[in-house]
Amino acid sequence: MDSLCETLQQYPGAIVSPVILLPDRDTLWYAGGKIVPESGKYSHDYYLKSQAQLTADRPFRTEYMCGASIFCMAEVWQRLGGLREDLFMYCEDLELSMRAKALGIPLMIDPRAEVIHQVGASSQKQGSDGLSRLFYYYSARNRILVFLRPTEYGPRSEVRKIRFAMHTVQMALRPLWHESGVAKWTKSKDVVKGSLGGLILLRKVQSE
Repeated sequence: MDSLCETLQQYPGAIVSPVILLPDRDTLWYAGGKIVPESGKYSHDYYLKSQAQLTADRPFRTEYMCGASIFCMAEVWQRLGGLREDLFMYCEDLELSMRAKALGIPLMIDPRAEVIHQVGASSQKQGSDGLSRLFYYYSARNRILVFLRPTEYGPRSEVRKIRFAMHTVQMALRPLWHESGVAKWTKSKDVVKGSLGGLILLRKVQSE
């Protein structure tokens, strides 16, 4: 906490995140991230790398702020207006990062601070394997709403339809590559359902 408070004193208008580790306390889950609006893709830097590979020892900037552990001054949060409640879960931090960028709010990673994250614990059923169905559905749905919904700060004009569609297919195939058992087919369908649900909601919003 001390280093995070120090970073906020140095950058009072910023949003700051510690480095996020998996429960083994060595594997990095998040240490900054990137957004690729052309394909509607976003990713964690140093994902599943050893902590030893992160050599930075001072706060540094990123373009995608993971929402698992963020710190900022109250006035910064009020200026942003908080998280978008209609997204419910997943991609709400992505959308917040885009708004922050549009407002000129720096997004910082403090490598001196660490938290442990049990990935997916809040959405996963006890005893189930892999990522939850909620993860696959809402990640797909909200990706559509964040990247394709017209906003004054959104990246819709930068989206390239073919690249966006190709990444959507990759997302639908991901459970088949990384999950096991019969559930992987259901989770693949959840990505398709989520993407269609996002398009339906997007069309509804645009018609209002």
